[in-house]
Amino acid sequence: KSYTALCIMQLVEKGKINLDDDFTLYLPEYKFEKKITVLNLLNHTSGFDTHAKLSEKLKITETYGKYEYANVNYDLLGKIIEKVSGKSYKEYIKENIFTPLGMDSSSGDALSVKNSNQLLKGNRNYFGFFIKGEADYPTEKSWFHEPAGYIATTPADHGKYLRMYLNGGLTPDGKEIITKESINSMWYKNTPLGNSYNTLYGMGWNYMYYGGQPIIFHGGLVENGITYMFILPKKNIAVCFMINGADEFGMNNLMDSAFWSSLKILDGEKPDEVNFSDYRKIHLLYDLIYFIIFAVSVLGFVLAIRSKN
Repeated sequence: KSYTALCIMQLVEKGKINLDDDFTLYLPEYKFEKKITVLNLLNHTSGFDTHAKLSEKLKITETYGKYEYANVNYDLLGKIIEKVSGKSYKEYIKENIFTPLGMDSSSGDALSVKNSNQLLKGNRNYFGFFIKGEADYPTEKSWFHEPAGYIATTPADHGKYLRMYLNGGLTPDGKEIITKESINSMWYKNTPLGNSYNTLYGMGWNYMYYGGQPIIFHGGLVENGITYMFILPKKNIAVCFMINGADEFGMNNLMDSAFWSSLKILDGEKPDEVNFSDYRKIHLLYDLIYFIIFAVSVLGFVLAIRSKN
């Protein structure tokens, strides 16, 4: 999402997009009773439901004007990028971000790298066990597409992307990808997450104040992989985790622990232990619940047959 937000801000700087415009000015095939600005899409205040899809009729919910994370917001931003630039999303991001930054092993088209030798095999989780498997590559009816996720990159390439932010929007040879003012807008022109003013969402980035310093961060996952990154502007440091596995019920919580522990390391403090036994415990609990549900279902089925007989 930060890549897509960066593309939008580039087009804002060129005068091709206005953040306060109703996004339907760029995509007139959509019509709504309320104004939804480009900024609403960027900071997830459009009112679209979390599970909304481009392939379905979009409706504004009661969360309009409030934060509700919805991938469809960034899918729509991808369509806006294509409309105003006259190029496909993958072409635009390659020409305006990947190539200038020397990110030669990155792609804005997930399917183009599906069978690549460079692609690290991902792992899905079944009942606490990791099994190698592919992601559900985006199709027309998918929950989200490349502008909201699925960008393929390498640690080396993504490091170049993060250094661009640390360098105030410049490449190593001094070429401007984005202005520092636009970066500040992406980070600090934000909205609270729910009723909490401790964590806010800007444009493709979260923001919070912790340990006396601002933290800019964002995470993402597909079915077989996780990425989590953060930037410490005061220290001029960026960190990214990339893991070729995903597990909503256990490992993702360990990722949160690793995130906070890494912040302590950078502050010269002793990190908290990331305990693998926590992973085992949570999966044992879930597996026990699954077994009980299965056993009760089988028992109910058997009793129903006996009763019928």
